[in-house]
Amino acid sequence: MASLGASGTFPAVVTLADGSLMATYRVGSNKDSADGTVEFRRSQDGGRTWDEPATPLNCNVNNTRGSISVAYITPLTDRHLIMAACWIDRETYPGQPLFNEHTEAFADACSVGRLTRHGKTLGTMPCLALLG
Repeated sequence: MASLGASGTFPAVVTLADGSLMATYRVGSNKDSADGTVEFRRSQDGGRTWDEPATPLNCNVNNTRGSISVAYITPLTDRHLIMAACWIDRETYPGQPLFNEHTEAFADACSVGRLTRHGKTLGTMPCLALLG
């Protein structure tokens, strides 16, 4: 059960259509570190045991170094999930705190994976195929 970081925060768990659980949580050297990303784990037995962590999200967007602080998953259909994530620009505004209006971007659910800040498209994040 190795994890990438010393600090694990912002956990979320969702029940998928097949009855399995999907958990997401932020890992990094501390709660608001620039090395933060989100790990995913899945349980097939109601949470008694969990798969090894996966880190499928790329923290860089359009060649800009960033970190991801949270990722929330919602099942839309039996085989289709949507995820909302908070990406923080760590390159343009180095050392800025977690809640800085200049470093936050939002994923646009209407055009999956598109990142916007103040109405300007920043780039795209790849869509995840978490259900095989």
